[in-house]
Amino acid sequence: MDGLLSPDRLWFPVRHLRDGLDFGRFPTDVRVAMGVFGAGRDLARVTGAPRAAMEGYCREAGQVTAEYRPRWAAERGQRLDEFLWAACEALYATVRAVRPAEMVETGVQRGVSSAYLLAAMERNGTGHLTSIDLPTFDRAGRVNRDGFVDDSSVAGPDAVGDLVAPGLRRRWTLRLGDARELLPPLLDELGTIDAFFHDSEHSYDQMSFEFAAAWPHLRDGGCLISDDIAWSDPARRAWREFVAAHPGPACVYFSSIGNRGMLRKVAGAAGPSGDGSRRDAFK
Repeated sequence: MDGLLSPDRLWFPVRHLRDGLDFGRFPTDVRVAMGVFGAGRDLARVTGAPRAAMEGYCREAGQVTAEYRPRWAAERGQRLDEFLWAACEALYATVRAVRPAEMVETGVQRGVSSAYLLAAMERNGTGHLTSIDLPTFDRAGRVNRDGFVDDSSVAGPDAVGDLVAPGLRRRWTLRLGDARELLPPLLDELGTIDAFFHDSEHSYDQMSFEFAAAWPHLRDGGCLISDDIAWSDPARRAWREFVAAHPGPACVYFSSIGNRGMLRKVAGAAGPSGDGSRRDAFK
């Protein structure tokens, strides 16, 4: 994975997560496609992890991809999007840094992201992930509350999370159903969580609901992560409004190719930050 455009990783070597701001030597089209520009630096800042530690976590994430890629590609019967690997590697590095004892995820599909979260917990030697998924069995997908089509689907209930390796499942609880019904009682049951990852329906109402539900249960120093915050204008608005109303270090990475946002909860903060640390959260 050392080559920028190597055959097995066309435009996103995992080392880009840790190379900071020195992207001037990369071709413009590659830099634009990545949309990362210092993601490793930002992930370290938001999680509070030392930069050197984040570098190590990113290297580990690349090893996880090397292990999973052949099996998953064969089982899915198609070439997986390189962005998927990069996004999962960033999740792995984040969980290694935050070391959550309890983490909640909404949206599973076949469990690629879940597997990386669990692999990081296994490497940490601690952690439990509870995932909620409302599966779609129609291959055409479903229309979300904002009128946008999400074509994600699975063949049936048994396919939800089926890519998660058996050895990782001891740290995993999967609950099938609507997050609007399952998330509040789950959070009450857990009490306090260390990290939350939204990857279910990317509509304004759903994202706003999940962010608001998870935030009071998130410990000080914990991280709220949202996938696909650039899914649509309503999704962008949900993320921006939430970040504007909640102080703490925040960032957006993969900003031109799907957008994932992260916000860390700060103890005792009463209003939006004015120190400029939230600049990237409003792209």
